[in-house]
Amino acid sequence: MLTRLGIGVAAELAAPKAARLDAARRAGLPVPEGVVIPDEARRAAAGDASALAPWLGAPEIRALDTVAVRSAFGAEDGAEGSRAGQFVTRLGVDATDTDALTAAVAAVWASAEDTDPRSAPQRRDVLVMRQVQAQRAGVAATERDHPDDRVESVAGLADALLAGTQPGERRELTKLVAGERADADLPAWAARLQRLLRAVRATLGEGDWDLEWADDGRTCWLVQVRPLTAPLVRAERLTVGNHAEILPPLPSRFTTTLIASTGRTLFAWYRRFDPTLPARRPLVVALGGRPFLNRSLLRDLLRHLGLPTALLRDAMGASADEPEVAARPLRLVAKSPVLARLGLRQLVVSRSAARRGRWLRRRAQQPAEGFAGTVARAQEVYAGLVTEMFALANAMSLPTALLRRAGVLAELSRRQETAVTRAATDLEPLRTLVAADPARTAAVQAGTVPDDPAFTAAWQAYLTTHGHRGAYESDLARPRWIEDPTPLLASLTQLPRTRHEPDPLSWRALALWPLWVPAARALAARERLRSDGMRAFLTLRLRLLALAEDAVADGRLPSVDDLWLLTVAEVAALDAGWSPGEAFLAVRRAERARQARYRFPAVVPRDADPEELTGDDAGSHRQAIVDGRTLVPGTVRGVAWVLDDAADAVPPATGGARLVLVARALEPGWAPVLARIDAVVAETGGDLSHGSIVVRELGLPAITDAPGATAAVATGDAVELRGGALRRLD
Repeated sequence: MLTRLGIGVAAELAAPKAARLDAARRAGLPVPEGVVIPDEARRAAAGDASALAPWLGAPEIRALDTVAVRSAFGAEDGAEGSRAGQFVTRLGVDATDTDALTAAVAAVWASAEDTDPRSAPQRRDVLVMRQVQAQRAGVAATERDHPDDRVESVAGLADALLAGTQPGERRELTKLVAGERADADLPAWAARLQRLLRAVRATLGEGDWDLEWADDGRTCWLVQVRPLTAPLVRAERLTVGNHAEILPPLPSRFTTTLIASTGRTLFAWYRRFDPTLPARRPLVVALGGRPFLNRSLLRDLLRHLGLPTALLRDAMGASADEPEVAARPLRLVAKSPVLARLGLRQLVVSRSAARRGRWLRRRAQQPAEGFAGTVARAQEVYAGLVTEMFALANAMSLPTALLRRAGVLAELSRRQETAVTRAATDLEPLRTLVAADPARTAAVQAGTVPDDPAFTAAWQAYLTTHGHRGAYESDLARPRWIEDPTPLLASLTQLPRTRHEPDPLSWRALALWPLWVPAARALAARERLRSDGMRAFLTLRLRLLALAEDAVADGRLPSVDDLWLLTVAEVAALDAGWSPGEAFLAVRRAERARQARYRFPAVVPRDADPEELTGDDAGSHRQAIVDGRTLVPGTVRGVAWVLDDAADAVPPATGGARLVLVARALEPGWAPVLARIDAVVAETGGDLSHGSIVVRELGLPAITDAPGATAAVATGDAVELRGGALRRLD
């Protein structure tokens, strides 16, 4: 009639709730002593709890002293729903009082009668467990896709917390792996809970579990465990990341949805090396009309592998209120096979990137059926480009971080010229030709290409090599230089700033040269790959424009430019004859006008309301000093040039003063601008940003990760760049 917890019988007789506790106690987890009253006993007693009195009064039951009597019904704690709180629980029952215990069991059984008869539980097992004299108790949730367990706790018993009448203290505990010690700064009860949660995962599996626990000052007891039926709402943090340098402040609706649609596909690249990585968290999240990278997921990736989160800060820039997590040696050992596979991938990354670049160009050129086929091809090309970028970033991140810490990264980078930098330096011969002939100067000032053989040959050579690039070139809605050369022509009217040859390498740089060689190789391969990817993007853009012209001709689209107001799903629907009406497009334009007012910080909560972010960046407007992180050391005093878009690049008159570019971020399409400036301040970016690469190779004094810089100064302000900070000179 009664089955003791932990002897393995309940797993065969009882419903999952009791069976899991039975398995946990049998495996040695701290589950309070107790018994299961199986439903067979209820049926044998015809639902009369008093018939169980001989068993409930047994010495082993009376020895439990004070007990909790809980339902363990078949309808509870399943994968589809927990039905938590629907059935009666009796706490503080005197186990030596058989009548009180019998009444508690009867009340639990009877609570099933209050449910809809059609959904009444088939089994009505009951748990009678020693009640923990809790000093601290609460609930905890562990999810396979997150490296932290969520905990809510209160002093004493957690019945009020579970009933929702008392708020709990919330904290997150790092998941421990085998051999790791509890975090040193935790209260004793939290450290015991941290170890208990590890034991639960080891016993029941790395699933999503919802636990009730109670700590008596010596032991943290597992009171209940059930499947977590809905993911928790986590305080994930998003970052614009490298999107700031490859996309305009408000990308086209088409491109935002294109990038967001590949979010899970992109992170699946890492899961190829480690299937235990999160499977349900997207790498890209659309918010306020913009695609953001899930910074929390990237941090969690590093933590999962035991790597320091400082690698993310170095690559993408830091968040001031984000605590850094050091490397965890035991995790590094446990994940050594994964890291080894990633390392082997890096050994061939340069050749792999070259193959991927050729594949991107060929794939974009292959026929695709209509809008839907071209959209699918664009998704495929984007995912193929970005996932190969992952491999290159992995190959670059550690050596560049070490070289930067050694203070030689900028010095060594000055010796290299990648594809992104050549887009800037290859303009020099054209500027020289323009400066040598007044007729050429007049032509480019008028926005036309000079009509003479020498210039035409050099111009065509430049467009053949770089014409597929452009400002914010990852947005398919934006024209490339070969389509609209206006920014290039405007940049030819001014001679470049004087560039000095780099000084001889320091002894430290010479000593670290072997570390620089693989990093330089990966950097060069990455920029070649990006160039190939942009050639593929140009092919896809031109195909979409041709299809849009056909749609305009047959009335499906009012104008070609309206294509970029649509999502990728809506564009694909044009094949089936769907047509956005003028009213639809008017709403979409109004939406974009509203989204254009949003001002997002570098790092933003995933649940942020964009409407609350409209206006100037908080705390940054007109501040006198903006701190950043030095990319290239140097001191420059001159005039600020605050620029949002290289396509509108009209430098201010400086009266011969040096020019300091201040921008949200730098991107490859800013090549026409870079030859005219003396220093750079970027609000976002890290060591691996495309803009960081080009300024290091050009030797421009620069800082990055300087949030609020574009609001702190205005074009024409006198400024000074010194020691990792931009100072406005009033």
